[in-house]
Amino acid sequence: MNQLNSTPNFDKGFHMLRVFFLMVALLVPALAGAVERSVTTGENALVNALKTAQAGDVLRLSKGIYFGPIVIDIPLTLVGPLSGPDGEAGAVIDGRGLASVITVAAPDVEIRVVSY
Repeated sequence: MNQLNSTPNFDKGFHMLRVFFLMVALLVPALAGAVERSVTTGENALVNALKTAQAGDVLRLSKGIYFGPIVIDIPLTLVGPLSGPDGEAGAVIDGRGLASVITVAAPDVEIRVVSY
């Protein structure tokens, strides 16, 4: 007597489907969470933007002076505007004469076109 056993194929397909949905569930929130935020100058503008930023965000600084010191403790990108034709910095982080102007305490932090 020859019986067909379809259970192994079903189990394999079901397992692959579960793995697929697990991968999607892990990937979608990561992609949905990253946001590009514009930051304008102001007394605590950059510090406040860093407090509300999420991992993966891009903080795009307007031209001007930002006050620090700042601590970056999540993976993100900090981008200033391109320098002007006479070479002046587009965005400057002023540490007010304190020890460190920028402290990076996270992996995958990128800082571009910013003077400090």
